[in-house]
Order: sequence, then C-alpha cells, then structure tokens
Amino acid sequence: AHTSPRAELLAIVIAIEQARWPRHIYSDNLGYVVATQRILAGVPTNALKDNVGLWARIKSQPEAHPNHLD
Repeated sequence: AHTSPRAELLAIVIAIEQARWPRHIYSDNLGYVVATQRILAGVPTNALKDNVGLWARIKSQPEAHPNHLD
C-alpha cells in the first residue's frame, strides 16, 4: 500500500530521473525538498530511514556524487 508521503516522494524521484538540468522541483513537503537537496549535494541526512528504495534512486543519480570524477 502506498501512502500519500510516499507518493509525494515518488513524484520527486520521477522528476529527477526524467528532467534535465537545471531542475526546479516544487513540493509542499519541505522535508522531502530539503532532504533531496542534501542528498544531491552529497550531504548526509536522517530522512533515509523510510522509503529506502526511493531514496536510493535519488542517491544513484550522477549529480548525487559531487566528488566523483568522470
């Protein structure tokens, strides 16, 4: 069963996966926005304890590894 917060996070994940840079994602869930910004900046966050699979999809994005050299 999906919950409303999970659906909101899934929308963010899909937007990140399908959009090109620069991205401007708007959400009424400030916690998810801040956590997503932190993950993409390579900063640890405590928000990863729920919806682990969706957070992993965000972490797998190339821009989530700022220290990675191509």
